[in-house]
Amino acid sequence: MKRFVVVALLLLLACGRGGEPVAIPPDRIPFPLSRSIQPEPPGAPTKRFRITFVRRGFLTLLPREESSRLPLEEVAVRALLDGPTDPEQDRGNSTEIPPSTRLLGLEVVDQVADVDLSQEFQGAASSRGFQLRVAQVVTTLVQIEGVIAVRFAIDGQVVSVPTGKGEIVDRPVTAADYAGLRRKPGG
Repeated sequence: MKRFVVVALLLLLACGRGGEPVAIPPDRIPFPLSRSIQPEPPGAPTKRFRITFVRRGFLTLLPREESSRLPLEEVAVRALLDGPTDPEQDRGNSTEIPPSTRLLGLEVVDQVADVDLSQEFQGAASSRGFQLRVAQVVTTLVQIEGVIAVRFAIDGQVVSVPTGKGEIVDRPVTAADYAGLRRKPGG
């Protein structure tokens, strides 16, 4: 009987750490838990900005407002990655950005926003769909004072991107590169 108790005790000890939580490194989680930022504590400053979605195949800017202590550029891109709200979708707005895309890093240096996104950003899309996808990020960021161009990276590696005319470039891109994807006034 004593031997049974010792074996049972050893088995119990081998099964875990007594119910204590075990931290899982982020790179071992096989799916994104959340793309959006956690709710800010009361008193976080309200940030107003515009983000770009797609309506009837063209870019459209929508106003947003969020409370956050994060830099405005990061708040705007995270809101963009979260996609349109239900009321925005009801008005015909959509996104070409895959829903599992995550923001891995963002830094503005010399008026160029270096945006690092997860590999999901490069998911399958038509040529126009991918142009709109890139343009959504660019036109969202250049609405923010101090940003005039965007350089893209995927999982830390700088990548080339298409312009609105279909050219593949390995330079920072600006809103002018996607002017043809905006709806003309009255159009």
